[in-house]
Amino acid sequence: MLSDASGYKDWHPVFVNVEGRFEQGGTVKTTVREPGKDDVVITSDVVKVEPGKEINQFGGLRGFITFDHHWLLEPVGGGTRVIQNEVDRGFYVWFWASDWVEPAYAQANEALRKRVLETFEN
Repeated sequence: MLSDASGYKDWHPVFVNVEGRFEQGGTVKTTVREPGKDDVVITSDVVKVEPGKEINQFGGLRGFITFDHHWLLEPVGGGTRVIQNEVDRGFYVWFWASDWVEPAYAQANEALRKRVLETFEN
């Protein structure tokens, strides 16, 4: 589900549209919905894809603001733990109100869990 770009719109509350392919060396355009603001389209390079383990994307404007986003998957007791990790760097980080990001990623993780359960129950 994480590598299905066209499927994000069906479950992800923040990445409301994703175009491109999650393949190493690829580019992905993501429409991001931040509460109370207009949607923003960001482009990221797919740095690493290790099926069943990790997807790593990097984007932004070096020196201004960049993001290094990881989806990490770990097998646990008959299931999979999904961890999102993102490091933001650059001048703009000092001015960006990013307090919405962690709760939004928690919502995304829960939405992913529900989507996976729905898919495998059917």
